[in-house]
Amino acid sequence: MNEFSFRRRAPHLMLSGTVALAATALLPACQAELAPPGGMTMTPSGSSTGSGGSATTAAAGTTDGTTPSSTNGGVGTTGFDSTPVENCTGSTLGAPKRMVRLTYNQLASSVKALFGDELAQQIKTTFEIGSLSDRDFPPLSSPREGSLFIDSVWRSTDAIAKRVGQHVFDNFATVTGCTDPPSAECAQTYLADLAERAFRRPLTEREWTRLLQVFTETQTATGTVQQATQFTTYAIMQSPHFVYRTEFGTNVYAEEVLAPYELASQLSYFLTDGPPDDELLLAAESGQLTTQEDLRLQADRLLATPAARENLQAAVFAYFEIPSLSDVVIDPGVAPDFTEGLRNSMYRETELFINHALWNGPLGNLLTSRTTFVNENLANLYGIAYPPAGSAPDADGFAQVELDANRAGLLTNPGFLTARSRPDVPSVVGRGILVNATVLCAEVPVFPENLAEVVAEADAMFADSSEREKADYRMKTPPCSNCHTTIDPYGLALDNFDVIGKYRATDPQGRQIDASVTLPDGTVTTTVPDLANHVVVSGQFATCMAKHMIDYALAMVSVDIPANSCAVKAVMDKFNTTPQTFSDLVREIAASATMAVRSPGGMQ
Repeated sequence: MNEFSFRRRAPHLMLSGTVALAATALLPACQAELAPPGGMTMTPSGSSTGSGGSATTAAAGTTDGTTPSSTNGGVGTTGFDSTPVENCTGSTLGAPKRMVRLTYNQLASSVKALFGDELAQQIKTTFEIGSLSDRDFPPLSSPREGSLFIDSVWRSTDAIAKRVGQHVFDNFATVTGCTDPPSAECAQTYLADLAERAFRRPLTEREWTRLLQVFTETQTATGTVQQATQFTTYAIMQSPHFVYRTEFGTNVYAEEVLAPYELASQLSYFLTDGPPDDELLLAAESGQLTTQEDLRLQADRLLATPAARENLQAAVFAYFEIPSLSDVVIDPGVAPDFTEGLRNSMYRETELFINHALWNGPLGNLLTSRTTFVNENLANLYGIAYPPAGSAPDADGFAQVELDANRAGLLTNPGFLTARSRPDVPSVVGRGILVNATVLCAEVPVFPENLAEVVAEADAMFADSSEREKADYRMKTPPCSNCHTTIDPYGLALDNFDVIGKYRATDPQGRQIDASVTLPDGTVTTTVPDLANHVVVSGQFATCMAKHMIDYALAMVSVDIPANSCAVKAVMDKFNTTPQTFSDLVREIAASATMAVRSPGGMQ
């Protein structure tokens, strides 16, 4: 066909040289003002470069000063526990009313739901979207995603929309079900259904009128139903109502529970990284998605699906920073066994361990379980027989095994440990920072650059000292002690594990390693299993996981919920009444006021 080229002309797009499309018909997702259903105007918060706005934008009122209506279904403010939360800081609310841009993975998942896996895979390959495990945590925090809707992001989403439109043209009969020659009525029926599924809610009359305008003007110019369908599909896939999801509720000026279709999208993208399925949309339509119990029931249903499990497993994998293992450089003179094969084995073992621990037993198993999966490479590292007695290897050569009493969950997992090693020695500081960040949610200040010379002098002074001697110096010497008293104990507790996570009783100089430490709260532990048990039993680990999973669900790095916040405390109060599995934690987050209720923000 003769490909049309689109060029930007503020404030709308033009079909170059052929058909003028009204601004109300093709709204680019990166425009300074976005018009959600019902006449609300969304103005991106803050300033940005390029053509962009914030990836999450705070709600404003309508242009005529009236209270905006909503097309997302009506909802009241009942059905959510309003019991005051004590011994915490701040509010239980997680964010003001806003629009949240879908990540590239979520766009690909949405394309898959609308058009099938083949097109989605083509888009993932073309735009180098990568696997779920390659995401940052939370999803919009990566440099590629960014917190602003800048030109590069707009170009990518526009190109994806154009590619989908071309797919519909190239596969017209198969995609639309319209016979040859196709009628405008058949194509429009398809487009109305596509738009509702893409927008994840019913269309307004105004929206359908705009889409019909694209269709009729393109058909008038080109004379074909197929091209009219192509460019209307392009308009749908480029629309802010596809590229973003809304969190408005029914009254932009009120603190209230989100509307049912908004809750459906939020819940689905949180749990599955994809759009809501038919059952979830039906629940929204029928008024069965308005209370915490409604959300719990739907969360339980989704958590049993492969999509949710794959998504959340990958999220936890990223949370523990395992993907950084692929970039670690280890000196072959120090660890000749560390081959690419062993690196890949570590990566796969950690995937298998996390997947098993998340869905079998309590949340704390992530830190305390000695069950793991080994192939021959890893069996040699662990010093155990292969294949393990009574366990048959899978197709990839991995077999389930129970490790000895020196091991405890992720803290002694070779992939987790190697990911924070230096090329020649384990990094006490790096490992301590990782434990602080992922297990305890302790805030670690940024390294003060003005101390670089002091650190270099100390490194030279203690070049031949043991890791404990170096740590003792850091923990006792100001200003280093300000940070290292809360970092180094956790790294020292892991010192029995070398640069690639192999157990050792002595360091390279033959000195006996003493892994006993006094933690910042005064607790003394002598082994890693002691440390793991302490942080699990004390509730520190579950609280930290709750904080991070809330951050993940809210999507934006700028929405940072403190571990001591009332939002986290409210979730933990509910979680502590359950069997305390990972599924219990995710369910209580999904059903929390933090996720379901939004404040008016700057529009109060």
